[in-house]
Amino acid sequence: MLSRGASATCVFLSQLRGYCTVANTEAEKAIASKLKEALKGVTRVEVQDTSGGCGAMYRIAIVAEDFKGQSIVKQHQAVHRILAEDLKRWHGLTLDTRAA
Repeated sequence: MLSRGASATCVFLSQLRGYCTVANTEAEKAIASKLKEALKGVTRVEVQDTSGGCGAMYRIAIVAEDFKGQSIVKQHQAVHRILAEDLKRWHGLTLDTRAA
C-alpha cells in the first residue's frame, strides 16, 4: 500500500518515534490517531481515502503488538469496534492488519 516516497517517510518516522503514520487528509489523520490511541504497540498505520475524497471508503493498514496471537478475524473485529461510529457513515473498508 505504501508508495516509494511514503515508504521512505515511514522508515524515517519509525526510527524517530517508534511508529509510522501515513495519512494525508484531516479525516485520515483522525482515523489513524484513533487507532493509535486504542491499540497498544502500533508500529505502522496507513489510512487512505479510496472514495475519491468524499470519505465514504477507506483502506487501512495497521501493525500492532495488540494483534499478537490473534487471528485475522479477531484483529479485524478489534478495528471494527474501535471505528464503530465511523463505520456507520462509510460504505466500505479494506483492512490489512498484522501483529508487530
